[in-house]
Amino acid sequence: MLALPGPLMEIAIAGMLGPSLLSVMIAIAVINIPIFARLLRGQMLAQRGSDYVLAATALGVRRRAIVLGHVLPTSLSPVIVQATLTLATAIIEAAGLSFLGLGSADPGVPEWGRMLANTQRYLAGAPHSHSSQGWPS
Repeated sequence: MLALPGPLMEIAIAGMLGPSLLSVMIAIAVINIPIFARLLRGQMLAQRGSDYVLAATALGVRRRAIVLGHVLPTSLSPVIVQATLTLATAIIEAAGLSFLGLGSADPGVPEWGRMLANTQRYLAGAPHSHSSQGWPS
């Protein structure tokens, strides 16, 4: 999944699911899941040899309890940081998909991409008439 171009796959997934807000969310999530899975796996493998894991194993704590109670919470901080960085690109990707007509079909739902797509007709017809809208020249 990491070898495929993200925007192309998002367009394909959203196109197959049809134009809706849910399809945009699914398309963006499917493309970003491998990034988070790889990061979390690497963090958990790095924690595997830690002293607290070895001590819990020596005490006879079950493997599932060690993973869910100790290793997973310790490994989540880099994933949370990556999530905050990915959120900005996900917003732009959602706007791009809605610009292409793959976003919500409901005109009552405000979307940046559809707003930009709707301005194309004004720019193509009369790009010089922005001063008649009350905007400063």
